[in-house]
Amino acid sequence: MSVLFNKLFLCFWILTVAGCAGLEVRITDVNRPLSKIQSAIYNGMPLSEPSYDSTKRKFLSVPFLLKGGQFVPAFNSVVHYRAKAEILGDRRPYSIYVEVMELRNVRGEYKKVGQDRVKAKLVSQKIEFQITKSGKGSNVLHGQHERLASRL
Repeated sequence: MSVLFNKLFLCFWILTVAGCAGLEVRITDVNRPLSKIQSAIYNGMPLSEPSYDSTKRKFLSVPFLLKGGQFVPAFNSVVHYRAKAEILGDRRPYSIYVEVMELRNVRGEYKKVGQDRVKAKLVSQKIEFQITKSGKGSNVLHGQHERLASRL
């Protein structure tokens, strides 16, 4: 009886630990103005110009592939990826949640089939670079921020 209990406990523990290890990436303690974070995400997403919601806190990239370490457009591919970034928190410091979804074309419709942590880490690094760049005196990411501000 105790052997069965030990095996069940071990299985439960493994499932709990594995379930907590998410495939998303978080950028924490971002102590920048919200508009600069929005601009950094806008410029840091794959292929730039992501769509965003009315709150300007959720961004979704255009479909892309990763080839030779570079993000490229995914034209009519069976499998492609989309990055999702979300600004979390009501005030500074903010956190940014980054997820990359793998989508597969099933009978003419793309369905989510998984997540890719490696690609999410690459996207988060691009966003972090843009955040750092915006904090070092560059004039609010030049024209990209102006275009974003006019669209927001």
